[in-house]
Amino acid sequence: MIIDPFPIALLGYELCLKKYDKEFSFNLIVASSIKEALDILNERTAIFFHTILLDVDMKNTKISDIQSGEDLAKSIKTKYPQTKIIALTERNDSLRLYQIVNAINPNALITKAGLKKETFLNAVKAVLAQQKVYYSKSKDFTREHYCS
Repeated sequence: MIIDPFPIALLGYELCLKKYDKEFSFNLIVASSIKEALDILNERTAIFFHTILLDVDMKNTKISDIQSGEDLAKSIKTKYPQTKIIALTERNDSLRLYQIVNAINPNALITKAGLKKETFLNAVKAVLAQQKVYYSKSKDFTREHYCS
């Protein structure tokens, strides 16, 4: 499942997964809002979502306990602990990245700033292969620096 509020981003992620890597053979489900994602998750309780990519910075405009993508990721990890989370963020500052890692502990954290298809695919491959946690490069953030 891919959850992002921007249709062009959803399309880009989907095309990247389908076109540039023949190793992926899974059914993609996309959602453009927190509400839509929750509806899908609630409708398909019998379906196991191996990996969910989501924008942790998106906001929920509906009244709910889940106010952000970060809240949604926490809820998914609680309800479906076996599901892998790939967190996507537009933010690139070390404080926000640190907050995301500590709040969610995602299987991968990707900053959208300057995101290249190789970086995106490497993160997805690492998560699917159950390799170590993947963090895209940031000028002043490393997992080792903040998460020891």
